[in-house]
Amino acid sequence: MIMKISYKTKSVIINRILLIIANFLLIATLCYVVFINSLSVKPLSDFYVDEIEFNSIKSSRYNSVYPLVKEISFNNFQLFEDEMSGNWFYSIVEDDKDAYNPLVKISSYHGKIKYAALKYDFSEYSISHNIPIKFIAYNNTSYYTFDVICTTLPIVNLTKEDINIFDNRAGVKKRFFRSTSNYKIKGNASRWFSKKTFKLRLHIFSPGNNPRKISKSILGMPSGSNWELYAGYNDPLRIRNVFSAKLWSDCCSHNNVFDINNSFEYKYIELFLNNKYHGLYAIGYPLNRYLADIKNNEYLLKKETWYYYILKAGPKNENFVLGSNPIIKDFYETIKGKNKKDNKEIYNAVDIGNSIDMWLFVNFIQGEDQTKDYLLNNHYLIIKKYMNRYKMIYTPWDMDQTWGFGFNSIMKNTTDENAYKYSDNIIMKSSAVYTLLQNKDPKIKNLIKSRYSYLRKTSWSYEHITNMLDNYENEIYNSGAYQRDIIRWKNSNQLTDPNVKLSEFKKYIKKRINVMDAYVDSITSEKKD
Repeated sequence: MIMKISYKTKSVIINRILLIIANFLLIATLCYVVFINSLSVKPLSDFYVDEIEFNSIKSSRYNSVYPLVKEISFNNFQLFEDEMSGNWFYSIVEDDKDAYNPLVKISSYHGKIKYAALKYDFSEYSISHNIPIKFIAYNNTSYYTFDVICTTLPIVNLTKEDINIFDNRAGVKKRFFRSTSNYKIKGNASRWFSKKTFKLRLHIFSPGNNPRKISKSILGMPSGSNWELYAGYNDPLRIRNVFSAKLWSDCCSHNNVFDINNSFEYKYIELFLNNKYHGLYAIGYPLNRYLADIKNNEYLLKKETWYYYILKAGPKNENFVLGSNPIIKDFYETIKGKNKKDNKEIYNAVDIGNSIDMWLFVNFIQGEDQTKDYLLNNHYLIIKKYMNRYKMIYTPWDMDQTWGFGFNSIMKNTTDENAYKYSDNIIMKSSAVYTLLQNKDPKIKNLIKSRYSYLRKTSWSYEHITNMLDNYENEIYNSGAYQRDIIRWKNSNQLTDPNVKLSEFKKYIKKRINVMDAYVDSITSEKKD
């Protein structure tokens, strides 16, 4: 018996068959696309050719004056191009198992372009010695060579409109950071250097197209809208300011009755300015009202000269020239003992733990630009209410002239690597601690001795400081960034032999610690003066 299939049933069957065919064609197309794409994305090692083959490619073609390369990606991360040299920068992700043999994808401006790379021993040695990967792009008639420069530091591209950051730290989920921003030159003496330090502010645009500042975290640091790009032009080691800031943060942040974080931090990066390579920098945040927890009728002041403060947070329209503002005047007269108040009033005027930290720290780092006899410079002063009166908290900043490095008007870059010996102390006289010692206060010596003993067992121990310097040495020198920086800025202060790295600096600091041990012991000795 032959069953008849209705017209409607035939239509359903035909539609199902057509749907199966359509799905098959779609899958086949997707597979083909994936296959084609897989041909253009391959491990770096697959690009390698020996020197004979590399030169053979060049010998039968002419050198193109136009770049043949549009974009390059390593492990799906787009590289930064230096428009000045035509080279590309690869920031190695710390926890990437394929970092030394990444998947490479290159796109061209026109036509079918082939690519090869000169066989390369990709290693920590090649990175630290600034040995690039040499690529060649070519077609039937022409070739174009370019380098891929490898770094272990994050990369920042700062333009007039925005900031773009590639964050290569281990475990970071979001590698690319972008924000609209603006920047300007920062610093008094340093603004005359070829390599500038910059102030940076993050913002968004309001509906009326006006910039409005926003706070964001950069490279894991606390959120903020204001940032600094520190150049380190005149420090041949590029270390002092960054290291000193971190040392203060490790030893002295939160050591106050308010438990506020009176510190700041820097992270090393390689900077592009308007798509052109600009050198080794450190990006950091200043002390701000949020870290200092400034409330109503409290103040955050910044000292940028020897004679007056700048109000960073607090009640507006107040004069903070020394001797004019009653709060500042009373404070300095008290800690200098000029108004003949007793030691109890000095303890009331300051956070004594913070004052001891500041006094020890400025001596330890030889903060020549922080103190001069009875004057202080380059520090923040936090003024907070405590039991119906004000207490003062210090935070040092701008610590490039430290650890034997001091001002010298004859030097072309204003500073001298050997201005101070490791045995030279910088006595901070404008200090509650200094006055209390002069007044023979019965408690101050034991307080100093106890605090110094704790610091030497913790953040000022040989082991802790050596570990810090080893990490910084790895970032500054073993990333290859120092070599690129001194090539970019030939007139900057720099090491005669970059291979020395921080070895001499480590010796200096070890000697400086020994001197501080003897100095504090002599200050706190119970022997009669």
